[in-house]
Amino acid sequence: MKEELKASDLRIGNIIEKYGKPITVDLGILQKIQNGSIVYKPIKLTEELLIKLGFDRENTSCLSLRLYDNSYLFAYQLDHKYFVSVCVEGIDIDDRSDEFDVKLDIVHLHKLQNFYFSFTSEELTLTETPCPEKE
Repeated sequence: MKEELKASDLRIGNIIEKYGKPITVDLGILQKIQNGSIVYKPIKLTEELLIKLGFDRENTSCLSLRLYDNSYLFAYQLDHKYFVSVCVEGIDIDDRSDEFDVKLDIVHLHKLQNFYFSFTSEELTLTETPCPEKE
């Protein structure tokens, strides 16, 4: 089943594709998607893409990105296809640990970017910047 992009799921700066090429979402693209354009598609996460986002291989089934002096760990389980975020600083749950896991089924780049932004207030960007859309 193909996932349709919804303008409400996107933020300016997200990376999606148009005719197989990555582009950065701007206000004009959001308006086109809101008006029903179907030429824009989500980008499926791959190991190669995660590495371009700055993730490192920890073992055979996991890629991870560490931030803020290891306060946050973003890990993508390649075998189970889920995304995990662990915060190890400043949270006390049940007086047992100051660590927690959030496990989500994230398979598209724009959703990973949004999840990352919600924790860090920073953009998760590719090492190779996509071109702006040309009319």
